[in-house]
Amino acid sequence: MHTKEVKEILSILRSSHGKKPVDLLLMGGKLVNVYTGEILEGYSVAIKGKWIVRVDKDLEWMAGPKTEFLDLKGKYIIPGLIDGHAHILAYCHPHEILKYAVKRGVTSVITELLDISFKTDVDGMITYLKATKGEPVKVFATVPPFITLCEGAKRKIPDFKAIVRLLKLDAVVGIGEAFWQEVLRGHEIFFKLVPYAFKMRKTLEGHSAGCKGEKLQDYVLTGVSSCHEPITYDEVLERLRLGLYVMIREGSVRSDVNCLLGLSGSNLDTRRIVLVSDFMSPEDILDKGYMDYVVNRAIEKGINPVVAIQMATLNPATHFGLDGKIGGISPGRYADIVVTPEIKKIDPEIVISNGKIVVRDGYLYSQGNKKSLQIQGLKLRKVTPEDFLIKTAKRGKVKVRLIQQVTELVTKEIIEEVYPIDGEIRADPKNDIAQISYITDDGCYNYLVRGTGIKFGACATSSVWETYGILAIGIEPRDMAKAVNRILEMGGGMVIVEKECIVEELPLPIGSLISNLSYEEVVKRIGILNEKAKKMGIRWEKPLLSLETFTTPAIPFFRISDRGLVDLKTGQVMGLFVD
Repeated sequence: MHTKEVKEILSILRSSHGKKPVDLLLMGGKLVNVYTGEILEGYSVAIKGKWIVRVDKDLEWMAGPKTEFLDLKGKYIIPGLIDGHAHILAYCHPHEILKYAVKRGVTSVITELLDISFKTDVDGMITYLKATKGEPVKVFATVPPFITLCEGAKRKIPDFKAIVRLLKLDAVVGIGEAFWQEVLRGHEIFFKLVPYAFKMRKTLEGHSAGCKGEKLQDYVLTGVSSCHEPITYDEVLERLRLGLYVMIREGSVRSDVNCLLGLSGSNLDTRRIVLVSDFMSPEDILDKGYMDYVVNRAIEKGINPVVAIQMATLNPATHFGLDGKIGGISPGRYADIVVTPEIKKIDPEIVISNGKIVVRDGYLYSQGNKKSLQIQGLKLRKVTPEDFLIKTAKRGKVKVRLIQQVTELVTKEIIEEVYPIDGEIRADPKNDIAQISYITDDGCYNYLVRGTGIKFGACATSSVWETYGILAIGIEPRDMAKAVNRILEMGGGMVIVEKECIVEELPLPIGSLISNLSYEEVVKRIGILNEKAKKMGIRWEKPLLSLETFTTPAIPFFRISDRGLVDLKTGQVMGLFVD
C-alpha cells in the first residue's frame, strides 16, 4: 500500500465510526460473499472515496446530507468482474475497449503485453500502460518472455535491464505466458527473469497446450503458476493436482467451458480455477458481452453461480496477489461492485468502480479520458509482385511442404507434388492451395497453405502474433503486393484486395496493432473485412484473426517464420522444397 493510500485509509477510519458521512450507501441487497460462498440477505455496503468502509446490515447511521443512496432490495451485489488472462491491446485504443468492458461488469483486467512486444520497445509498452490510467477499468499487465520463431523479431528484443525496468512497475503483476516447448528447451530470457519474478513476488504465467505427464511436471518445476490452455476435464484435473491455477477460456479464440462439465457432482476444490476470456474481440463484446458472458456460460454448464462468480473475482485476484484490494466486497478493498437483478444470469445493471457509479441501466456515466497513444507504426520497404514469386529451376513434378489447415487455428505438415508453371510454383485454388507470405524488413518469405478455401484476391494484416511485420494470403501476387503496400502506407492495418482494388481496410497505425478509430467503427470494419474474406471462399469464422496466428509458437503444430517452416513439436526448421 502506498503512502497516499495509507493516509486515505486513516482519514476514512473516521467514516467507519460515524464521525464523517460516507459518500455512497448500497442498501438492503443480496450480498454475494465470495470469501465464504454465502449469499447474505438484506446487506448494505458503505463507500467512502474509492474504498469500501463497512459491509453489514442497517448502515443508515453512516449517511449524511450528501450521501447517495441506492435501494437494492431484491438485487444481488457481487464484486467487480476480473479478466485474469486477456489480450486487450489488439485493434482498439484502450479507452475505447475499456468503456465497453466496464459496461459488462469488468472492473479489472490482467492483460498480456505480448501482443505489442515485438512491435515497439519498453518505452512503447509503458506508454500503453500510462494510457490506461484514469479509465474506469484497472489494467494490470504481464511482461512477455519474448518467445518468437522469427530471427528478425529476436533483434527487436529489448535490453535485459529495460525488461527488468518494465517488470518493476506497480501495474505489472508477473511474467506473461511462456510456451512450454521453448521453456523446456532452456529459453534464455525466461530463466534470466525467473529470479527477479520470485524476488518481486510476481507470477510466472504458463502456456502448456498439449503438455502432459513428465513434461508437464518438468514445466511446473520451472516455477510457472498457471495455465490457460486446458481443453478437457482431465487436463484441468492434472494441472490442479500439480498446484497450478487453471484458467478456463471462453472467448473469441477458444471456447473451453465444456471442460467444466466434469465438476458437476464432484467435490473438487475450485479455488484455483479461474474464468478468463483470453481474447474477446470488439464485435463479440458488443454481441455477446464480456466477463458477464463468460460467467454465464459457466453457470449454463452447471457451475454453482456463486462458485462461477468466485472464479471471475476472488480466484484471479488471489492468484496475482491482488486480493487485498480487489476480488471481494470487504472493508479496505476498492469499491468495485456490480449489481445484477439475477444471479443465475449476470446482467450488470449498476457498475461501481473505485467508488463511483460508472454504469447504470446501460448508460456510461464515466468514460475516462482518452489519452494520446504515440507508438510508431510499421515502417518497411514497399514490395512488388515479383517479391511474391516462388521460383524453381526444377522441371516436372516438384515435392513441396504445405501447411495443412486442420482447424481455424491448428495446422500440420503435408508433402505434395506440384507442377511448376514457367519456372514458378503458384497458388492452385482448384486444389485448395493458396500462397501465404510473411513480410519483414528482411524480405518476403513465401509458403503454401491448403484448406483455407480462398479462390481469388488477397487478405493481409499487420496484427501478427509473437513477431512483427505483415502476413498475407492470396492467389495472385499482384493482389498480395497491393494489400501489403496499402498496409505500409497506413503504418499498419488489415486490407482485402480483389483484382488489384482495395475493397475494405482497417487502419492500425499505432504500433501496427491499434486503430485510432472509434470502437464502433472498428467493429463495423472488422465485420465487413470478415464478410468480404468469406465471399472470397475463406472458410474460417473469423478470417483475419485466423490469419494472424500463422507465426505463433503458441498453437500446434506447423508455423511459418523468416527462417522457414517450423515444426513446434521438434523445433525443426524446414524449407518449402523437399529434397
